[in-house]
Amino acid sequence: MGDHDRVGPKTPRWTHIALPAHDMDASIEWYEKHTPLRLLERREDADGYGAWLGHPEHNDNPFILVLVSFFKDQDKGQQ
Repeated sequence: MGDHDRVGPKTPRWTHIALPAHDMDASIEWYEKHTPLRLLERREDADGYGAWLGHPEHNDNPFILVLVSFFKDQDKGQQ
């Protein structure tokens, strides 16, 4: 496969990172207040909650912070 057929970034770079969040609302609020990241999407499924924060204007070179809160970990307190 040649370089012109390659999918993805041309050089290695961070695309996303996932962090646990015990209080999803408070975590989103903190990141929106103290960083340039904004809530892009929020989901809930059988395993828990997830939120994707990023720079809405950087569609061509995104970095996404994923906050996760798993139901199985809720009774363990702060994550």
